[in-house]
Amino acid sequence: MGAAGKQVLLLWDVDHTLIENSGVSKAVYARAFQMMAGRAPEVQPGTDGRTDYEIVRNLFVANGAVFTAEDEASYQSALIDAMRALHPQLMRDGFMLSGVPGVLEAVSQIPGIVQSVLTGNIRPNAEAWTSTWSPPSATDRTWHGE
Repeated sequence: MGAAGKQVLLLWDVDHTLIENSGVSKAVYARAFQMMAGRAPEVQPGTDGRTDYEIVRNLFVANGAVFTAEDEASYQSALIDAMRALHPQLMRDGFMLSGVPGVLEAVSQIPGIVQSVLTGNIRPNAEAWTSTWSPPSATDRTWHGE
């Protein structure tokens, strides 16, 4: 058990903490924007620490497009379709960062610590990101995200 006999939840971020997506993340957002707005984006907003919803909305604003209620209702489908199209590139170019397997395994041996991932990605895309690696059996793959 952790401090004072309590369990401790350790949440790992996925992108650039556990995996390198090699630019596929920005390509997914650009493709989703193109599918929704009918044109390629000229400007990419920052993605670090943001949810998919916030990234897509900011992408529209940064590119002078209006993010309508219809866009809000369809952005998840566009992201899923974009990820589906780019998943082969992710599997080819994405990888677990050096040292991560050893750290995950070492932490899994500490009594009272439960490891999981936390992400701002929609669930289907979060599952695609983590398909680039196999977490140790001690890592909980319950989804805590958008």
